[in-house]
Amino acid sequence: FACLTSHVFRSSVIDTLPDESKSNIIFFMDMMRLEEIQTAVKQFSHAKLFIIPSAISHDSLPCSGDNVTCLNEECSWSTIANRLEIDDQHIPVQTQEVQAVTFDNLRILVAEDNEVNQLYIEELLNRLNIEHDLVHDGYQAVKKFMKGSYDLVLMDINMPNIDGITATGQILQYEKETGAKHTPIIGLSADAVAENISLYLSQGLDGYLIKPLRKSELTQLLSGYFTAHPIIQTIPLLDTQTVTPNQTSLISFVASKIELPEEIVVKLFKKFITNAETILTKFEEAHEDAAELKMAVHSLKGISRNLYLEALGKRCEEVEHALPT
Repeated sequence: FACLTSHVFRSSVIDTLPDESKSNIIFFMDMMRLEEIQTAVKQFSHAKLFIIPSAISHDSLPCSGDNVTCLNEECSWSTIANRLEIDDQHIPVQTQEVQAVTFDNLRILVAEDNEVNQLYIEELLNRLNIEHDLVHDGYQAVKKFMKGSYDLVLMDINMPNIDGITATGQILQYEKETGAKHTPIIGLSADAVAENISLYLSQGLDGYLIKPLRKSELTQLLSGYFTAHPIIQTIPLLDTQTVTPNQTSLISFVASKIELPEEIVVKLFKKFITNAETILTKFEEAHEDAAELKMAVHSLKGISRNLYLEALGKRCEEVEHALPT
């Protein structure tokens, strides 16, 4: 890249640059006069030009042409990289080191039907260095369990086709019939009612985690079965230039709650938007099918609360309760 400022332009230092630099992208930066920018645009018509002004009105800038782009003074490298279609691997990412733990040589089966929750759990397990297989309902969970070898199962309670409790019963029956060593099965649900939790545990679950999951809670549970190894992890920091202040506050809040990096939370929100649109479409198509309507609202309630969107989650709960059983 060649960078051009007022001082460089006036002293003709640009003429000393090698030809390959002149043909690359040139950034016109602070304190250049308008006439200098206009002259530079004509002189470097062969290059991709980015004008980053500090005092000149955008209305006065020569921003026409395929090779000229005007940016805000506070634009980020990510913004520039997107305009240039530069690979993400070339974008400098700020990071920080944090204390964490990992588990060696573990394989976990995860049964979870919601795509946002799937992504979230996968990110959690990846950061704990845990190999895992993911299935979308209880039927697939039983089938996958019978074919594989797992150290633990994370079983969502509410899933289509076969729910988590029924799937747990079938796995326990399979272990009994084959004489296989018991594999711990941990239930996952947003249901925090003590009586319901006791009921779930009485039907064969070895443990229970309330959604939204927290990394520390999952780590604590796993540490009761397996050996945890302390490490230092490097995590990416949020590029605050790519989001608004309100979005930054929400992302930071959710990241602190679920104990994952802010960059991962951004991925979760993107998945949430796509998933919510799909759920709402299903809701519209369900018409008067109460079971389908209830399932759609329940799904939206779950992913909303997992991202601490409490107002939306509460509204979904009200609609869910209002629907006929």
